[in-house]
Amino acid sequence: TTTTTTTTSAAVLATDVLESRSELSIFSQLVAKVGIGNSLNAMINITIFAPDDTAMGLTDLSKLFKNTTAGTAFIKNHIVRGFYRINDPELMKRQETLGFFDVVVRGSPGSYDVNNANVVSPNITGSFSVVHVIDAALMNLPPPTSTTTTSTTSTTTTTTT
Repeated sequence: TTTTTTTTSAAVLATDVLESRSELSIFSQLVAKVGIGNSLNAMINITIFAPDDTAMGLTDLSKLFKNTTAGTAFIKNHIVRGFYRINDPELMKRQETLGFFDVVVRGSPGSYDVNNANVVSPNITGSFSVVHVIDAALMNLPPPTSTTTTSTTSTTTTTTT
């Protein structure tokens, strides 16, 4: 009698990678709060530049957590299509994030940055994603919605003769 044992390993999803890192707890909570986690997990081959908790503390978290649109835009500004390890030559070229924001990685082994944010923990891989922990957010929040006020003035001129 021959017994065959087959083992399958579950995919390590993007959200699993984010949640496994204590220094990414705020970014991970934001992903869950705005409801973008399932979308991230469905993407094949993405690179996430995730700001650590210190960097997240320097942003307007109340706006990000209260406004789903702002929170989603913030997250998308930190994700590019493609599975890029930090020293991948393709990553050294200008890449466009899902939020249509350009990022460029520069540096050499041991000292990389993306748009001047230092990469503090590179190459944390999941099945279809790679996460690089950075020490600053890549883009400020979207500008506040402005309202335009239009005023009309009229001038009356009276001429007496």
